[in-house]
Amino acid sequence: SGLVKSVVQVRGEQLLKRMMERVEGVAFSFSEALQVSSFIRKLAKKQTTRFAGCIELGELKISCKIFTKIMVERPATWKKLSAISQASADPGSMEVKMQRSYHLKDEDETEVDTEDIAKGYRYGRSLIPISEADEQEMKLESDRCLTLLGFTSESNIDAQHLIGSSVQVVVPNPDDSQAGVALSAIVRGLYETGTVGVGRYVWRKNANPRMVALLPHIKPSHECLLMLQLPFMEDVRQYTFGSLPGDKKQFTPTDDQLSAVDSLITDMSLVTEDSDGEEEEMLKPKNINNFLIQRTFQCIQHRALHDPADPLPDIPAQLTRLLRPSEPVLAKCRGDFQRMKDIFPLKKVEKKSTNGNATATDVWKKTSADLDLTAEAPPTKRARGAEG
Repeated sequence: SGLVKSVVQVRGEQLLKRMMERVEGVAFSFSEALQVSSFIRKLAKKQTTRFAGCIELGELKISCKIFTKIMVERPATWKKLSAISQASADPGSMEVKMQRSYHLKDEDETEVDTEDIAKGYRYGRSLIPISEADEQEMKLESDRCLTLLGFTSESNIDAQHLIGSSVQVVVPNPDDSQAGVALSAIVRGLYETGTVGVGRYVWRKNANPRMVALLPHIKPSHECLLMLQLPFMEDVRQYTFGSLPGDKKQFTPTDDQLSAVDSLITDMSLVTEDSDGEEEEMLKPKNINNFLIQRTFQCIQHRALHDPADPLPDIPAQLTRLLRPSEPVLAKCRGDFQRMKDIFPLKKVEKKSTNGNATATDVWKKTSADLDLTAEAPPTKRARGAEG
């Protein structure tokens, strides 16, 4: 910049340089630091107990605690601000308050007080009003519990049966050694027999009961149960899809086609070997950032540090790489892609237009120059029942 540094600034730089040399650190400028920190790191979540009670298995009760292991992270919520205050000389907090009013569907749009509002449910074409007293009576009273209903083979729990937005982990109460032994026996028994537990879970008093699956999870450092929510009958969508048209042999892949697909799957494997020959997974979920959250915070950071009139930055390459296959994988599979194109040829099928779908241009596409006006008209069809 051409500015002469003061004695204090020079001594400060020397001190920082000695500190970095001792700790083997690296110095960055402010702009470089922003690029290094382009990925927003999430704050560590405080470990809070979701449930503290007992696993009930008949007359057996095992003291346990439940924590959240995985939960969908939502992006930042937007606050409503006043654009008028923002443009003023003294914008202040710019926050606005929401007010809601209710009106009848009449010509005057008569306003209705909140005290006169009742809930209603549509039953056919009618609206059935439900009072607050009825609503309280409709609620199911239940106590907090985790009750095992039985066990089933893990093959009976399909992937589409695991619903919900979180995964809970069930661990024994650390203050109860007997509970640890009992829960460890259940975990090992489920693991060795290939079964899972099915239970009823109410995480707080009067909450809606959930049906959950309890899966064994064994690591060298700990043992626990992973709890995932299962659907009820009303949650399952029963869809029926038509079979493939034509002869089934026409849609049966050949051995060459199956071999090509197997080769593609093998070459696109996300499990690779590092320099030490150990297997390494390329796309571990714990190492992949959420594109929406990263992009949102990147734009918020830019807007906070730059003029509001400046356009938002382009999506950085660090984020776009998350949405595309890696270059090494693509290079490895180019031969497989060409082979797939050769043995699975795609042909464009032109849809023949019918009279029912014909447009006016199709109907009147013949002009007077295309018509033979000198030709005799075809004989008219005799009406049915006419006398001969």
